Amino acid sequence: MTNPFSNVIEQVAEVVDHTQTSTGPSFTPVPEGASIARFVDYIEVGSQPQNPYMGKPKPDAAKAYVTFELYGPKPGQYSEDYVKEIEIDGTKKKVAERITLPLTISLNEKAKFKKLFKKMTYGRDNIKHMSQMLGEGFVVIVKHNVVGEGKDAKTYANITDEDGSFLVKSPYKVDELAGTQEALDVPEPVGNMRLFVWDVPTKETWDSIFIDGEREVKDDKGNVKVESKNWIQNTIKSAKNFEGSPVQTFLEGSASLPENPTELKEEKKETKTKVKKEVKETKAEEPAQDDALAALGLA
Repeated sequence: MTNPFSNVIEQVAEVVDHTQTSTGPSFTPVPEGASIARFVDYIEVGSQPQNPYMGKPKPDAAKAYVTFELYGPKPGQYSEDYVKEIEIDGTKKKVAERITLPLTISLNEKAKFKKLFKKMTYGRDNIKHMSQMLGEGFVVIVKHNVVGEGKDAKTYANITDEDGSFLVKSPYKVDELAGTQEALDVPEPVGNMRLFVWDVPTKETWDSIFIDGEREVKDDKGNVKVESKNWIQNTIKSAKNFEGSPVQTFLEGSASLPENPTELKEEKKETKTKVKKEVKETKAEEPAQDDALAALGLA
């Protein structure tokens, strides 16, 4: 298959070198067991708050969403339990089950992000950034975990084991005795692939994460309010390190994106200095109040 972000990914691997569970909305989780899958989303959202650890607060950290689209256990086929046809505004479309992993970006050997990265590369040393694998096929092992009790119990589908390791494998059928491997047929993606890399923002990748429309939500008191569905872009713009970032520069229309924070800070400093100078010169050229009134015929 053709990766629509191949030109961007080439830039990403030069800027950042990478050498971590939640599921999409579904009333019934996908069955447990092995499934053919594709890596369809890699979205960095900047520095975000972390959940406390053992009651103690943790510092903000860079976060990314990694999503796998699942097709079922049969190579080359869409299984009914994984890919369904739904109707939206009178139009029928296919949707596939997805499992999204919200991860803290860390290259520490013990970090979930690093462990998943190593699982996905399965020994390939030419992969330097996770986004380079966008669109690739994998085999994932789905497991269920139940949260709550009785009628409040909910079952979730995950691709992690009891010890927290990721159940992600290469898309090959391996015969260890014969020393051979056979590539599995991975179906084409059902939904759109999405990519956004904090250090290399582009119009193409920014547009890929846009979600159109609004929705009604209720607060704890039952009051209804309308909010945007465009949560990914909004999350990025609310990042703790958004101010002065390559993303802010990009959204403000900079012709060139600095490749490192030092260049970015210098550019911001020069821009602010230039603006202050222009404002000062403009004020000096403004006519006195009497002259301005006269120009309007009021004095």
